[in-house]
Amino acid sequence: MEQKNYKKILTLITFIIPIVSSKTSEKECFSVKLGYKCCKSCNAVQSDYDGVWGVEDNHWCGLRDSCLKNTNCFSEPFYPCCEKNTVVFTDKQGKWGIENGSWCGIGKSIKSKNNESNATQNQSNKKNENEKDNHNKEIPNEGKNEQDSKDKNISEENNNNNKDRNITKEKQNDKDKNATKEKEDNKDRNITKEKQDDKNKNTNKEKQNDKEKENTKDKQSTNNKIKTSLPKIDMKAWQYNKEDDIYWQVGIFYCENPIDPNYESLGIFIPGQYINAIKNENATTYSCQFNLSSKIGSYTINNAPIVIPITTQGYMSSPSPQDYIKEAKRFTDKGIIYVNTGFRGRYEGAPYGVTDLKAAIRYIRYNKDLIPGSTTENIFTFGFGSGGSQSIILGASGNSPLYNKYLKAIGAIEDESDAIQGSMSWCPDATLDTANEAYEWNMGIARSGVGITDFTKKLSNDLANSYADYINAIQFKNQNGQVLTLIPSNKGNYQSGSYYDYILEEIEISLNEFLSKTEFPYIQLPTTLYLNNGEQYGMDPLDDDETTHGGPITIGDPIVYKTPEIYINSLNTGVHWVTYDSQMKKANVTNLEGFVLRFKRPMKKVGAFDDLEATKEENVLFGYGKDRDIGAHFDPIMAKLLKGTKYSEAFSKDLNRKDDFGTSVEDRIAMYNPLYFLDDYYSGYKTSKVAKYWRIQSGITQTENPLTTEYNLKLALENYGERKIDFHSNWNLGHVKSESSGNSSDNFIQWIKECLESQ
Repeated sequence: MEQKNYKKILTLITFIIPIVSSKTSEKECFSVKLGYKCCKSCNAVQSDYDGVWGVEDNHWCGLRDSCLKNTNCFSEPFYPCCEKNTVVFTDKQGKWGIENGSWCGIGKSIKSKNNESNATQNQSNKKNENEKDNHNKEIPNEGKNEQDSKDKNISEENNNNNKDRNITKEKQNDKDKNATKEKEDNKDRNITKEKQDDKNKNTNKEKQNDKEKENTKDKQSTNNKIKTSLPKIDMKAWQYNKEDDIYWQVGIFYCENPIDPNYESLGIFIPGQYINAIKNENATTYSCQFNLSSKIGSYTINNAPIVIPITTQGYMSSPSPQDYIKEAKRFTDKGIIYVNTGFRGRYEGAPYGVTDLKAAIRYIRYNKDLIPGSTTENIFTFGFGSGGSQSIILGASGNSPLYNKYLKAIGAIEDESDAIQGSMSWCPDATLDTANEAYEWNMGIARSGVGITDFTKKLSNDLANSYADYINAIQFKNQNGQVLTLIPSNKGNYQSGSYYDYILEEIEISLNEFLSKTEFPYIQLPTTLYLNNGEQYGMDPLDDDETTHGGPITIGDPIVYKTPEIYINSLNTGVHWVTYDSQMKKANVTNLEGFVLRFKRPMKKVGAFDDLEATKEENVLFGYGKDRDIGAHFDPIMAKLLKGTKYSEAFSKDLNRKDDFGTSVEDRIAMYNPLYFLDDYYSGYKTSKVAKYWRIQSGITQTENPLTTEYNLKLALENYGERKIDFHSNWNLGHVKSESSGNSSDNFIQWIKECLESQ
């Protein structure tokens, strides 16, 4: 190989490399002044501007100076010394070789070069130790012997390919080692800032560093103890779609003990430009290596993102892919890796759907050396409706311990991260702990007519009042730091206060964005929907492909509005709720009731998500997976309001049940509530790794969910801090893959590109 093809870097290391032990004094250790003990051994885990860190007894410790002095070559303690003097790459640190698929150092650094023969002798004396070190770097888990025997079945060509790919990744990152270190430090500081926000803004730099180390210790050391008997991806089993230029595999199990093999496997679809392939003899499959020089747009095999669609209706299970998936081409054409995974759903009960998705993400990371995308950090999930909800849950609950016993039961890979980089959702379903209450506060003001009895009207009012109690307790803040509250009103239930005003402002923003982008005369076209098994995908030109959907249908007739004033006047039919300043070209929304009567009348019964008879999709989701069509109640607020009624006993019985793992309904709800991880009102706050990038697109006129669903999520993410949020509540669109312009797939792909370019 030519030297120009080899690339490398010394960056923050997540492997533990046994070196030697030291018993010298604490004075040799930089970490003491930062409040951390000196390490007893010389096991390097990470370096930063303070020094080199290890982990002992699950606590950070600093490596002593002697650990760095008593080395046989410049690359220790992060990389072992080479046994041979075969140089494949030279940089400002020294000469590098590759042995057993891992980097190793040759001799002392260039700046203090010693005789290479002496260095070689020192390296030879450490042969056994280096072999162990190299193995730990490649597969840093407790079951390394099992994995080693599996890795021997991978061809030499694939090993060389993976080495080349690692080299490429390393040189790309090595453009500025110090910048890389600063970037990683800044990420840690962001985590620290979140944990200390509103607690002690005057904390000094050393205390901040202390928090950084504690916050990241579990997540940064996960790869040191990966446990699994799962095989890695077979690099000799790829199939090829010549028309779309995609290499693909399906039927890859992501857990050791799948409860349902029809749902717990995945498929991977890779752009052909990323691959050098040789067709296997007497077979239709290919042996694949990575094409180091390939580039699609701004992506290479080093930085290509991975996307995972969450395609489900009403939290239903999604079958594992069994064949080639045409939709993958939309993403692979742009250089994106497409992973389609099956998962269980509502009939099995929560939290099994999200559990399976987390297991699939862990498996992808386990194969980081075999999937383009380098470290597989850039994983993005996307979904619509309940699929969007689960995308949001994945974004909020990364590495949450709540799921561990469920993951362990199916044999998911242990001690590997299931956090994602970004979450995309269209019209996500409501956060279920207060969904019934929010629906009545937002939409119950328009309840009237058939089906409304004194009992249901009182229950609706009581639920709306309970939502006000929740809002006043959770204390969301707007961007000015003002606590948002609800206060009693002369008309309606708590239709006043700063939270109420915030909702009006968001409606106003949506309307004015629409007016600013609309050319008058404006022709309001009929609603266009694209259906797939009853799921609405509308307003997406790419979704009119009848091979994937049933073709478009339209609802209503076109209407022509000559001017903005005429359009605004049409909105005020019945109740006057919006004005328009022709000179400023700006609309002003004055009350919520008028908007609801015009656009958002309730279409669900009182108890919109926890039905009085426990027949809703969400009731089945929080059932117990044995009686497939029989749901269970899950709302303790409704249970309290229904005491003394004929429904009381059923609510009480269901709320006191536990699933097969001994988990309460309250905890199962928490596992499907993103706010549980995002807001300090809940005990799950800051117990997970939250995605950095969020894109939420909702149709403002949808009647499936209250406005509070997306607005509360936006507030929680803003209050959490240090998150990049692309949020739009799109005017005149309902429960569809709503976009103000363009189509959902192209906009999603462009958003990913912008996210990664901003890093």
